[in-house]
Amino acid sequence: MNIRAIPELGLCSGCGACTIICQNNAIYLKESVELNFPIVEKTSCIGCKKCLEICPGYDKYNRIIRNRSLDEYHISQKTYKSKYVIAYAMDNELRKQSASGGYITALLEVLIDKGIIDGAITLKQDLNNPLEYKSQIIRDIKSVKQTRGSRYYPASACVGLKELAHINGKFAFIGKPCEVQASRYLIRNSAKYKDKLPILISLFCHHTPTREGTFDILERFGIELEQIASIRYRGNGWPGMFQVIGKDKRILLMKQYREIWDKYLSRSMPLVCKLCSDPFGKYSDISVGDAWGFKDDSELGLSAVILRTSYGLGVHNISIQNKKISSVDSNEYDILRGQKPLLEKINGIDIIRDAYLLNYCANLDKIRKCIYIAQNEPRKLVKVLMASRALKKLLKTHKR
Repeated sequence: MNIRAIPELGLCSGCGACTIICQNNAIYLKESVELNFPIVEKTSCIGCKKCLEICPGYDKYNRIIRNRSLDEYHISQKTYKSKYVIAYAMDNELRKQSASGGYITALLEVLIDKGIIDGAITLKQDLNNPLEYKSQIIRDIKSVKQTRGSRYYPASACVGLKELAHINGKFAFIGKPCEVQASRYLIRNSAKYKDKLPILISLFCHHTPTREGTFDILERFGIELEQIASIRYRGNGWPGMFQVIGKDKRILLMKQYREIWDKYLSRSMPLVCKLCSDPFGKYSDISVGDAWGFKDDSELGLSAVILRTSYGLGVHNISIQNKKISSVDSNEYDILRGQKPLLEKINGIDIIRDAYLLNYCANLDKIRKCIYIAQNEPRKLVKVLMASRALKKLLKTHKR
Protein backbone atom coordinates (compact mmCIF):
# COMPACT_ATOMS: atom_id res chain seq x y z
CA MET A 1 0.00 0.00 0.00
CA ASN A 2 1.20 3.53 -0.77
CA ILE A 3 -0.31 6.99 -0.84
CA ARG A 4 -2.18 6.17 -4.06
CA ALA A 5 -4.72 4.18 -2.02
CA ILE A 6 -5.73 7.12 0.19
CA PRO A 7 -7.74 9.10 -2.41
CA GLU A 8 -9.23 5.81 -3.64
CA LEU A 9 -10.55 5.31 -0.10
CA GLY A 10 -11.93 8.85 -0.03
CA LEU A 11 -9.54 9.85 2.77
CA CYS A 12 -7.17 12.29 1.05
CA SER A 13 -7.47 15.93 2.14
CA GLY A 14 -4.98 17.13 -0.48
CA CYS A 15 -2.55 18.59 2.07
CA GLY A 16 0.46 17.76 -0.14
CA ALA A 17 2.74 16.52 2.65
CA CYS A 18 3.37 13.24 0.82
CA THR A 19 5.10 15.13 -2.00
CA ILE A 20 7.58 16.58 0.52
CA ILE A 21 8.82 13.43 2.21
CA CYS A 22 9.16 11.21 -0.89
CA GLN A 23 12.87 10.54 -1.40
CA ASN A 24 12.54 9.86 -5.13
CA ASN A 25 10.12 12.68 -6.00
CA ALA A 26 7.72 9.98 -7.14
CA ILE A 27 4.60 11.84 -5.99
CA TYR A 28 2.97 14.91 -7.48
CA LEU A 29 -0.44 16.54 -6.98
CA LYS A 30 -3.25 16.73 -9.47
CA GLU A 31 -6.30 18.97 -9.27
CA SER A 32 -9.86 17.68 -9.39
CA VAL A 33 -13.30 19.30 -9.07
CA GLU A 34 -13.14 18.38 -5.38
CA LEU A 35 -9.61 18.53 -3.93
CA ASN A 36 -5.99 18.07 -4.95
CA PHE A 37 -4.86 14.44 -4.80
CA PRO A 38 -1.53 12.60 -5.17
CA ILE A 39 -0.38 10.71 -8.24
CA VAL A 40 2.40 8.14 -7.81
CA GLU A 41 4.95 7.42 -10.51
CA LYS A 42 5.13 3.62 -10.26
CA THR A 43 8.59 3.39 -11.81
CA SER A 44 10.05 5.80 -9.25
CA CYS A 45 8.29 4.56 -6.11
CA ILE A 46 10.53 2.29 -3.99
CA GLY A 47 7.79 1.27 -1.56
CA CYS A 48 9.35 2.87 1.53
CA LYS A 49 5.91 4.00 2.78
CA LYS A 50 7.29 7.19 4.29
CA CYS A 51 4.44 9.02 2.58
CA LEU A 52 1.97 7.05 4.70
CA GLU A 53 3.80 7.81 7.95
CA ILE A 54 2.88 11.50 7.73
CA CYS A 55 -0.50 11.19 6.00
CA PRO A 56 -3.56 12.29 8.02
CA GLY A 57 -5.76 10.18 5.74
CA TYR A 58 -3.77 7.02 6.42
CA ASP A 59 -3.90 7.76 10.13
CA LYS A 60 -7.67 8.05 9.84
CA TYR A 61 -7.81 4.81 7.83
CA ASN A 62 -5.95 2.91 10.56
CA ARG A 63 -8.18 4.27 13.28
CA ILE A 64 -11.34 3.35 11.38
CA ILE A 65 -10.46 -0.24 10.48
CA ARG A 66 -8.99 -0.90 13.93
CA ASN A 67 -12.06 0.62 15.60
CA ARG A 68 -9.95 3.18 17.46
CA SER A 69 -11.21 6.61 18.43
CA LEU A 70 -10.86 9.27 15.77
CA ASP A 71 -10.32 11.76 18.60
CA GLU A 72 -6.93 10.37 19.62
CA TYR A 73 -3.97 12.48 18.65
CA HIS A 74 -0.26 12.81 19.22
CA ILE A 75 1.71 15.97 19.79
CA SER A 76 5.47 15.88 20.12
CA GLN A 77 5.83 19.06 22.14
CA LYS A 78 5.23 19.23 25.88
CA THR A 79 1.58 20.11 26.39
CA TYR A 80 -0.20 21.90 29.16
CA LYS A 81 -3.78 22.77 29.92
CA SER A 82 -4.97 24.90 27.01
CA LYS A 83 -5.72 28.56 27.56
CA TYR A 84 -8.71 30.18 25.85
CA VAL A 85 -8.76 33.87 24.91
CA ILE A 86 -10.65 36.34 22.76
CA ALA A 87 -8.26 38.56 20.83
CA TYR A 88 -7.97 41.00 17.93
CA ALA A 89 -5.38 43.06 16.08
CA MET A 90 -4.85 46.58 17.41
CA ASP A 91 -4.53 47.85 13.80
CA ASN A 92 -8.16 48.55 12.87
CA GLU A 93 -7.56 48.52 9.11
CA LEU A 94 -5.84 45.14 9.35
CA ARG A 95 -8.68 43.90 11.53
CA LYS A 96 -11.31 45.14 9.05
CA GLN A 97 -9.73 43.42 6.07
CA SER A 98 -9.05 40.12 7.85
CA ALA A 99 -11.47 37.24 8.27
CA SER A 100 -11.90 37.35 12.05
CA GLY A 101 -10.06 39.87 14.14
CA GLY A 102 -6.74 39.78 12.27
CA TYR A 103 -5.06 37.80 15.06
CA ILE A 104 -2.79 35.59 12.94
CA THR A 105 -1.54 38.41 10.72
CA ALA A 106 -0.76 40.65 13.71
CA LEU A 107 1.00 37.77 15.49
CA LEU A 108 3.19 37.01 12.47
CA GLU A 109 4.10 40.69 12.12
CA VAL A 110 5.49 40.73 15.65
CA LEU A 111 7.35 37.42 15.33
CA ILE A 112 9.04 38.45 12.07
CA ASP A 113 9.79 41.98 13.28
CA LYS A 114 11.43 40.68 16.48
CA GLY A 115 13.41 38.00 14.64
CA ILE A 116 11.71 35.17 16.51
CA ILE A 117 10.92 33.59 13.15
CA ASP A 118 12.41 34.21 9.72
CA GLY A 119 9.12 33.86 7.88
CA ALA A 120 5.96 31.84 7.51
CA ILE A 121 4.54 29.19 5.20
CA THR A 122 1.07 30.21 4.10
CA LEU A 123 -1.11 30.54 1.01
CA LYS A 124 -0.82 33.24 -1.64
CA GLN A 125 -2.84 33.77 -4.77
CA ASP A 126 -1.39 32.12 -7.86
CA LEU A 127 -0.47 34.96 -10.21
CA ASN A 128 -1.18 32.73 -13.22
CA ASN A 129 -4.62 31.66 -12.00
CA PRO A 130 -6.62 33.99 -9.73
CA LEU A 131 -8.80 31.15 -8.41
CA GLU A 132 -5.91 29.00 -7.21
CA TYR A 133 -3.62 29.43 -4.21
CA LYS A 134 -0.02 28.32 -3.77
CA SER A 135 1.80 27.56 -0.55
CA GLN A 136 4.88 29.78 -0.27
CA ILE A 137 7.39 31.10 2.22
CA ILE A 138 6.86 34.76 3.05
CA ARG A 139 9.59 36.68 4.86
CA ASP A 140 8.45 40.30 5.22
CA ILE A 141 5.57 42.09 6.92
CA LYS A 142 4.19 43.52 3.68
CA SER A 143 3.78 40.02 2.26
CA VAL A 144 2.16 38.86 5.50
CA LYS A 145 -0.55 41.50 5.13
CA GLN A 146 -1.17 40.44 1.53
CA THR A 147 -2.00 36.89 2.65
CA ARG A 148 -4.64 37.84 5.24
CA GLY A 149 -8.16 36.50 4.96
CA SER A 150 -9.75 33.09 4.41
CA ARG A 151 -9.71 30.86 1.33
CA TYR A 152 -12.68 28.56 0.97
CA TYR A 153 -11.11 26.70 -1.91
CA PRO A 154 -8.85 23.62 -2.20
CA ALA A 155 -5.15 24.29 -1.68
CA SER A 156 -2.18 22.23 -0.51
CA ALA A 157 -0.53 24.22 2.26
CA CYS A 158 2.13 21.61 3.04
CA VAL A 159 3.74 21.91 -0.40
CA GLY A 160 5.46 25.11 0.72
CA LEU A 161 7.39 23.11 3.31
CA LYS A 162 9.57 21.56 0.62
CA GLU A 163 11.75 24.65 0.34
CA LEU A 164 12.58 24.49 4.06
CA ALA A 165 14.74 21.40 3.53
CA HIS A 166 17.28 23.53 1.68
CA ILE A 167 17.38 26.72 3.77
CA ASN A 168 18.20 27.72 7.33
CA GLY A 169 15.92 29.54 9.72
CA LYS A 170 12.79 29.17 11.80
CA PHE A 171 9.33 29.45 10.29
CA ALA A 172 5.69 29.46 11.31
CA PHE A 173 3.23 27.22 9.49
CA ILE A 174 -0.40 28.21 9.02
CA GLY A 175 -2.95 25.71 7.76
CA LYS A 176 -6.11 23.73 8.32
CA PRO A 177 -6.16 21.07 11.07
CA CYS A 178 -5.32 18.22 8.66
CA GLU A 179 -2.39 20.19 7.24
CA VAL A 180 -1.11 21.00 10.72
CA GLN A 181 -1.37 17.32 11.64
CA ALA A 182 0.68 16.38 8.58
CA SER A 183 3.26 19.03 9.49
CA ARG A 184 3.48 17.70 13.04
CA TYR A 185 4.05 14.18 11.70
CA LEU A 186 6.66 15.55 9.28
CA ILE A 187 8.56 17.12 12.19
CA ARG A 188 8.38 13.81 14.03
CA ASN A 189 9.59 11.72 11.09
CA SER A 190 12.17 13.94 9.41
CA ALA A 191 15.22 15.46 11.13
CA LYS A 192 15.34 18.17 8.43
CA TYR A 193 12.25 19.85 9.84
CA LYS A 194 12.64 19.31 13.57
CA ASP A 195 14.06 22.74 14.41
CA LYS A 196 12.69 24.70 11.46
CA LEU A 197 9.02 24.72 12.44
CA PRO A 198 8.82 25.99 16.02
CA ILE A 199 5.19 27.08 15.74
CA LEU A 200 2.20 25.54 13.99
CA ILE A 201 -0.97 27.63 13.75
CA SER A 202 -4.28 26.02 12.85
CA LEU A 203 -7.52 27.56 11.65
CA PHE A 204 -10.85 26.28 12.96
CA CYS A 205 -12.26 24.32 10.04
CA HIS A 206 -15.63 22.74 9.33
CA HIS A 207 -14.56 21.50 5.89
CA THR A 208 -12.77 22.50 2.71
CA PRO A 209 -15.34 23.55 0.08
CA THR A 210 -14.62 21.93 -3.26
CA ARG A 211 -13.67 23.78 -6.42
CA GLU A 212 -17.17 23.03 -7.61
CA GLY A 213 -18.54 25.25 -4.82
CA THR A 214 -16.78 28.35 -6.16
CA PHE A 215 -17.55 27.42 -9.78
CA ASP A 216 -21.25 27.21 -8.88
CA ILE A 217 -21.17 30.76 -7.50
CA LEU A 218 -19.52 32.14 -10.61
CA GLU A 219 -21.94 30.30 -12.89
CA ARG A 220 -24.96 31.43 -10.87
CA PHE A 221 -24.01 35.09 -11.26
CA GLY A 222 -22.75 34.83 -14.83
CA ILE A 223 -19.09 35.62 -14.19
CA GLU A 224 -16.52 34.27 -16.66
CA LEU A 225 -13.12 33.11 -15.44
CA GLU A 226 -11.39 35.40 -17.92
CA GLN A 227 -12.90 38.43 -16.19
CA ILE A 228 -11.51 37.66 -12.73
CA ALA A 229 -8.42 39.23 -11.16
CA SER A 230 -9.03 37.94 -7.62
CA ILE A 231 -11.60 36.55 -5.21
CA ARG A 232 -11.94 37.56 -1.58
CA TYR A 233 -14.00 35.13 0.46
CA ARG A 234 -14.01 37.33 3.59
CA GLY A 235 -13.06 40.85 4.67
CA ASN A 236 -14.41 44.40 4.69
CA GLY A 237 -15.87 44.08 8.16
CA TRP A 238 -17.16 41.06 10.06
CA PRO A 239 -18.43 38.48 9.32
CA GLY A 240 -17.39 39.91 5.98
CA MET A 241 -18.19 40.12 2.29
CA PHE A 242 -17.55 37.73 -0.58
CA GLN A 243 -16.11 39.74 -3.46
CA VAL A 244 -15.07 38.96 -7.00
CA ILE A 245 -12.78 41.67 -8.41
CA GLY A 246 -12.36 42.05 -12.15
CA LYS A 247 -9.19 42.70 -14.11
CA ASP A 248 -10.33 46.31 -14.56
CA LYS A 249 -10.46 46.54 -10.72
CA ARG A 250 -14.27 46.72 -10.74
CA ILE A 251 -16.20 44.62 -8.22
CA LEU A 252 -18.01 42.03 -10.32
CA LEU A 253 -19.87 40.52 -7.38
CA MET A 254 -20.28 41.40 -3.71
CA LYS A 255 -22.46 39.35 -1.35
CA GLN A 256 -22.63 38.76 2.37
CA TYR A 257 -20.23 36.00 3.38
CA ARG A 258 -22.94 34.07 5.23
CA GLU A 259 -25.19 34.03 2.16
CA ILE A 260 -22.42 32.60 -0.01
CA TRP A 261 -21.37 30.08 2.63
CA ASP A 262 -24.87 28.83 3.41
CA LYS A 263 -26.08 28.57 -0.19
CA TYR A 264 -22.98 27.32 -1.95
CA LEU A 265 -19.77 26.63 -0.05
CA SER A 266 -21.27 24.69 2.87
CA ARG A 267 -22.97 22.28 0.45
CA SER A 268 -19.79 21.12 -1.30
CA MET A 269 -18.13 18.90 1.32
CA PRO A 270 -15.62 16.16 0.42
CA LEU A 271 -16.01 12.75 2.05
CA VAL A 272 -12.75 13.08 4.01
CA CYS A 273 -14.12 16.22 5.70
CA LYS A 274 -17.23 14.33 6.80
CA LEU A 275 -14.91 11.92 8.61
CA CYS A 276 -12.81 14.63 10.28
CA SER A 277 -13.03 14.79 14.06
CA ASP A 278 -10.50 17.59 14.53
CA PRO A 279 -12.10 20.89 13.47
CA PHE A 280 -10.22 22.79 16.21
CA GLY A 281 -6.63 21.87 15.26
CA LYS A 282 -5.46 19.70 18.16
CA TYR A 283 -1.98 19.26 16.69
CA SER A 284 -1.22 22.99 16.66
CA ASP A 285 0.48 25.33 19.08
CA ILE A 286 -2.26 27.92 18.51
CA SER A 287 -5.74 27.42 17.04
CA VAL A 288 -7.73 30.39 15.74
CA GLY A 289 -11.30 30.87 14.52
CA ASP A 290 -14.26 33.25 14.45
CA ALA A 291 -15.50 34.29 17.89
CA TRP A 292 -19.15 33.59 17.20
CA GLY A 293 -21.44 34.54 20.07
CA PHE A 294 -19.22 37.30 21.47
CA LYS A 295 -20.37 40.91 21.28
CA ASP A 296 -18.28 43.17 19.07
CA ASP A 297 -19.60 46.74 18.81
CA SER A 298 -16.88 47.69 16.31
CA GLU A 299 -18.13 45.12 13.75
CA LEU A 300 -14.47 44.52 12.88
CA GLY A 301 -14.37 40.97 14.18
CA LEU A 302 -12.90 39.01 17.06
CA SER A 303 -10.70 35.92 17.08
CA ALA A 304 -11.36 32.92 19.29
CA VAL A 305 -7.92 31.60 20.21
CA ILE A 306 -6.84 28.35 21.86
CA LEU A 307 -3.25 28.42 23.16
CA ARG A 308 -2.30 24.74 23.24
CA THR A 309 1.39 24.72 24.14
CA SER A 310 3.73 26.73 26.32
CA TYR A 311 5.48 28.00 23.17
CA GLY A 312 2.17 29.15 21.75
CA LEU A 313 1.39 30.99 24.98
CA GLY A 314 4.84 32.58 24.93
CA VAL A 315 4.57 34.11 21.44
CA HIS A 316 1.01 35.21 22.19
CA ASN A 317 2.27 37.14 25.23
CA ILE A 318 5.04 38.72 23.15
CA SER A 319 2.47 40.09 20.70
CA ILE A 320 0.51 41.62 23.61
CA GLN A 321 3.64 43.18 25.09
CA ASN A 322 4.38 44.80 21.73
CA LYS A 323 0.84 46.22 21.61
CA LYS A 324 -0.07 44.47 18.37
CA ILE A 325 -2.83 42.33 19.86
CA SER A 326 -5.50 42.95 22.47
CA SER A 327 -6.53 39.85 24.42
CA VAL A 328 -8.95 38.96 27.22
CA ASP A 329 -9.12 35.61 28.97
CA SER A 330 -12.09 33.37 28.29
CA ASN A 331 -12.87 29.71 28.87
CA GLU A 332 -13.55 26.56 26.91
CA TYR A 333 -17.31 26.65 27.44
CA ASP A 334 -17.82 30.23 26.24
CA ILE A 335 -15.66 29.78 23.15
CA LEU A 336 -17.04 26.40 22.10
CA ARG A 337 -20.70 27.30 22.60
CA GLY A 338 -20.36 29.62 19.61
CA GLN A 339 -19.00 26.79 17.45
CA LYS A 340 -22.21 24.76 17.17
CA PRO A 341 -21.60 23.40 13.62
CA LEU A 342 -18.13 22.17 14.59
CA LEU A 343 -19.39 20.53 17.79
CA GLU A 344 -22.23 18.84 15.91
CA LYS A 345 -19.69 17.51 13.47
CA ILE A 346 -17.67 15.93 16.28
CA ASN A 347 -20.75 14.53 18.02
CA GLY A 348 -21.93 12.85 14.82
CA ILE A 349 -18.59 11.39 13.78
CA ASP A 350 -19.17 7.88 15.17
CA ILE A 351 -22.18 7.13 13.00
CA ILE A 352 -20.40 8.54 9.94
CA ARG A 353 -17.38 6.38 10.70
CA ASP A 354 -19.52 3.26 11.16
CA ALA A 355 -21.31 3.91 7.89
CA TYR A 356 -17.96 4.25 6.16
CA LEU A 357 -16.57 1.11 7.80
CA LEU A 358 -19.59 -0.95 6.77
CA ASN A 359 -19.32 0.11 3.16
CA TYR A 360 -15.78 0.88 2.08
CA CYS A 361 -14.67 -2.74 1.63
CA ALA A 362 -17.96 -4.01 0.23
CA ASN A 363 -18.99 -1.32 -2.19
CA LEU A 364 -17.18 2.02 -2.25
CA ASP A 365 -19.94 3.57 -4.37
CA LYS A 366 -22.40 3.21 -1.48
CA ILE A 367 -20.42 5.38 0.93
CA ARG A 368 -21.93 8.72 -0.01
CA LYS A 369 -25.49 7.40 0.01
CA CYS A 370 -25.01 5.78 3.40
CA ILE A 371 -23.53 8.93 4.91
CA TYR A 372 -26.39 10.99 3.49
CA ILE A 373 -28.87 8.65 5.17
CA ALA A 374 -26.95 8.83 8.45
CA GLN A 375 -27.09 12.61 8.45
CA ASN A 376 -30.59 13.22 7.11
CA GLU A 377 -32.69 10.08 7.66
CA PRO A 378 -31.17 8.16 10.59
CA ARG A 379 -34.10 5.75 10.91
CA LYS A 380 -33.34 4.31 7.50
CA LEU A 381 -29.81 3.60 8.65
CA VAL A 382 -31.14 0.69 10.72
CA LYS A 383 -31.42 -1.39 7.55
CA VAL A 384 -27.79 -0.68 6.77
CA LEU A 385 -26.65 -1.58 10.27
CA MET A 386 -28.50 -4.91 10.06
CA ALA A 387 -25.82 -6.02 7.64
CA SER A 388 -22.99 -5.10 10.00
CA ARG A 389 -22.00 -8.64 11.02
CA ALA A 390 -21.74 -9.86 7.44
CA LEU A 391 -19.76 -6.82 6.36
CA LYS A 392 -17.42 -6.98 9.34
CA LYS A 393 -16.71 -10.60 8.46
CA LEU A 394 -15.98 -9.49 4.92
CA LEU A 395 -13.68 -6.80 6.34
CA LYS A 396 -11.61 -9.42 8.22
CA THR A 397 -11.27 -11.46 5.04
CA HIS A 398 -10.30 -8.33 3.10
CA LYS A 399 -7.57 -7.47 5.66
CA ARG A 400 -5.97 -10.91 5.31
